[in-house]
Amino acid sequence: MIRDERGITVIELLVVLAITGLIIGTLATVIFQIFDITGWGNAQLVVQHDLRNAATWLNRDVLTASEAKVSGSQMILTVPYFAGTILTHTITYTFSAANGTLTRDTGNSSHIVGRHIVSNPFPLTDTIEAPNVVAVTLQSKEGDVPGSGTFALKMRAGGSIPAGYLCQVTGAENLGFEAEKVVWDITNAGDTSPTIKEIYVTWPNEEDENRRLSRIYFSGSQIWDGWEEGPSADIDGPWLPGGNRTIGGGTQKTLQFSFQQAAVNDEAQYSITITLTDNCTFSFPPNP
Repeated sequence: MIRDERGITVIELLVVLAITGLIIGTLATVIFQIFDITGWGNAQLVVQHDLRNAATWLNRDVLTASEAKVSGSQMILTVPYFAGTILTHTITYTFSAANGTLTRDTGNSSHIVGRHIVSNPFPLTDTIEAPNVVAVTLQSKEGDVPGSGTFALKMRAGGSIPAGYLCQVTGAENLGFEAEKVVWDITNAGDTSPTIKEIYVTWPNEEDENRRLSRIYFSGSQIWDGWEEGPSADIDGPWLPGGNRTIGGGTQKTLQFSFQQAAVNDEAQYSITITLTDNCTFSFPPNP
């Protein structure tokens, strides 16, 4: 019997090479697209974080301000507080076109709240007083991925402390943390018994941290149930029936916020403003 001992023909070799080249080319395209999509996704996360972080800090500070003075690429906030008498301190936001940064300066500390800002967030030059609105337009860009948002930040009447008026209800200087909960002790040094009318809170809203605000308790009594996405919420109801929001004279109670995921253990990333039925307003942080 004669065995067939032929090798591979040139045509067969060309066919094999063509198929191999097609497979390699397809794999290369897929790999390139994966890296390209991943890079785009990372850039998008950077932009979203940049806008969220800057907006959270701005909203937190504007909320307690009695005046905002905008001049060119700088905004100076005047914030009143009580320390035996009514005093004020300033918070300055400065945009640097050269570095693409937005910096927050309190006089005692300075840090960057936005690192990829591409235009002046403060286009108008004006002096704005509470309770008017400060308009800020944030535009960020990382690589080819842009992002922007316009925020109407309202200064509250609580930011202006009326002369001769002293709120008898105050909040502690520190927050407490336990798993997904953030707690704040509140003390009423007066004789009246006001009730919580409105709660404004900001928090860090990352992919695996805090996320949504789901419940609020006041000394063990659940007063609110909802699903606020964040990074801020302005809550003036609907309040839960039977939930006790009153703080009696000479008593201390604890306000507890419960989030969807574990809370970030960094009180510098939170702000809280409480308005009571007697129109008293107090905030965290309580002092500059």
